[in-house]
Amino acid sequence: MEKIVPVDEGAEAFIELIVANGVEYLFLNPGTDTFPIQEALSKFKALGKRTPKTILCLDESVAMAAAHGYFAVTGRPQVVLDVAHNPQAAAVLAANLGESGFSPQTIAVLGMLKDKDIAGVVRAVAPRITRWHLATLPGPRGASAGLLSGIFSELKIQSRATRHHSVPEALAAARREAGENDKIVVFGSFLTVADAYG
Repeated sequence: MEKIVPVDEGAEAFIELIVANGVEYLFLNPGTDTFPIQEALSKFKALGKRTPKTILCLDESVAMAAAHGYFAVTGRPQVVLDVAHNPQAAAVLAANLGESGFSPQTIAVLGMLKDKDIAGVVRAVAPRITRWHLATLPGPRGASAGLLSGIFSELKIQSRATRHHSVPEALAAARREAGENDKIVVFGSFLTVADAYG
């Protein structure tokens, strides 16, 4: 059953969403792209609302390793948020996924801008992904899930890919599909990561 929770900002919606999904620990690499989340966490704590315990990690590879350690001990799925909007950043993401330990499935939620090197990003990460959820990004620069799907066809990506109208819809589908030992990685744009927040 769908529940509507009033929030002031998208980051607050993200915190509400992860708490509602039972996330107990958030491994956070602090930076300008996570300021809204940090502010929402502070606000929720001040209001006495439930929040995940936040573990600050000064490098994204530390955050990945910490999330993997948590997964190894608890068996609960890891959710990784990484902008990775160019082939170089996607290669780093792929390396980090490779070093983060085995998962039966690594499920991707991908949303990108049309003017980015979508094929280069997908080529860099595809060997690490077992299942894709392609999300349409809003605005005139946002790539549609159909455009992403067409690029997947051109690249002959063999992993199953499903199209979605939005990042939250794609993330919800990935969460439903993920088993306890799986990874979910949300990437492709600052907008994708921001949309995952709310």
